[in-house]
Amino acid sequence: MSTLSRNVKPLQALGWLKVAPEDDARSRPFRLTAQGKRLIEKAIPAWEKAQRQAAELLESEGIGLLDKAGKKASMAQAHH
Repeated sequence: MSTLSRNVKPLQALGWLKVAPEDDARSRPFRLTAQGKRLIEKAIPAWEKAQRQAAELLESEGIGLLDKAGKKASMAQAHH
């Protein structure tokens, strides 16, 4: 079982995602259910507020350092 499959299963169990039928058995596309869409819509304002608060706390210098660290981590991951 792939990491994606392991992560999707709990979301399916909660009724937030469903696996869409697909002709290719190797592919398992999934879709948000109506309940999943409502959850996302409810979460977006909280996510945006958290982003604003982080930006205020870190200021541009801190954000720049985090961005730089994230890029380095991504590059290191890509080389493994």
